[in-house]
Amino acid sequence: MHLKKINKDKIRRFLSKHIEVKLIALNYLIKCFKNLNVFSYIYLIINLLDKNFFFSKVNNLCILTGRQSGVYKVCRISRIELRNSKHDIYGFRKSSW
Repeated sequence: MHLKKINKDKIRRFLSKHIEVKLIALNYLIKCFKNLNVFSYIYLIINLLDKNFFFSKVNNLCILTGRQSGVYKVCRISRIELRNSKHDIYGFRKSSW
């Protein structure tokens, strides 16, 4: 189950990079061209982009378990897996309370 989530997350991250670059380029073209025909054509292209792959839709998932909550952004490992890991990751402390 978690492998399916992780693979979906990888695809979404990959496609979001490409779509964000296209979106930045199209917004730059809108600022450059004041012609109404070009503006309407570019605006149509922006609306046709798949909204599912914007970078704001990407979730932080643990790369080992697929867990969504409690994931460190730096290493993309959940806090539980970080505590259970046999190897210490430099800069992270296993704390208990």
